[in-house]
This record gives sequence, C-alpha cells and structure tokens, in this order.
Amino acid sequence: MALDYFLHDLDENSYLIFHDLRLPRDKEKKYYFQIDCLVLHSSFWVLLEVKNLSGDLYFDHHFDQMKRTKNGIDETFPDPVNQVQQQKSYLDSWFTRNQLPKIPLYSLVVLTNHKSFITLSPHYGKKAAHIIRAKGLANKIQEFSTIHH
Repeated sequence: MALDYFLHDLDENSYLIFHDLRLPRDKEKKYYFQIDCLVLHSSFWVLLEVKNLSGDLYFDHHFDQMKRTKNGIDETFPDPVNQVQQQKSYLDSWFTRNQLPKIPLYSLVVLTNHKSFITLSPHYGKKAAHIIRAKGLANKIQEFSTIHH
C-alpha cells in the first residue's frame, strides 16, 4: 500500500496501524462501515480515508463532491471529507456501544498520488483542513501527539 511508505516514519513503539477495518454500525450487526486506515496512539486515534487518484482534483462544496479531470474526461466522486467525517461518527457510536472510553479522534483524507493537482472551491472552508498529501502525514500525526501527551 502506498500509504505504508509514509506511515513508516512514525515511531513503531508509539503507534498501532490497522488497514481495511470493517466494523458493525449497529447492535444487530446488520450494517457495517469500512475504514481504510486507523492509526492508534495511547492518547488519540486518527482515521484515514485514502485516495490514490491522479489528474486534476476539484473539491466542490456546493454539491459535496470531488471532480477529477484526467485526459480531458471529467468524473465525479462523493466528497471524501464528508465520507471520513461520516466514518468518524460511526466510530464514535461504536465506542459508545462497546462502552469504550472516549478518546480524541481525528479524521483525514490522504491523497497518495503526488501527481494529482488539487483545487478547492472558494467556499470549501474548514473542511480543507482534513485534506492532506501523504508526504505530510507523519508530521501531521506527530502534531496531534504534541497536543495530546
């Protein structure tokens, strides 16, 4: 996985990393949600939605979508920031349902293709703080560790 290269910079004694988790959304285990990557630290967790898309990526706040233009062809995808925030909500509920202590939980969309060109709509706002390139991921996670000792 392209992400592993960048996560390798984290201290392996301080973090546990889980890929491709599938957890139940409800008590009856009828519905599930999927997490690309979950990074665990003793003081906080980081939920990662990983996108390895090339081309020009445009994050559109108005329609809650991401548009990719590649080789003159436009494609739309659901907004990955909304997706990771929904997963965070499901994980919070999972904590509560399983009587686990609340721990700070961060969510990020990680763009692993260094050739993608990212543009945000003018009013994308605070959601932009959840988008990061893979190259800066370890530093971002270490920032969280300075907040939560």
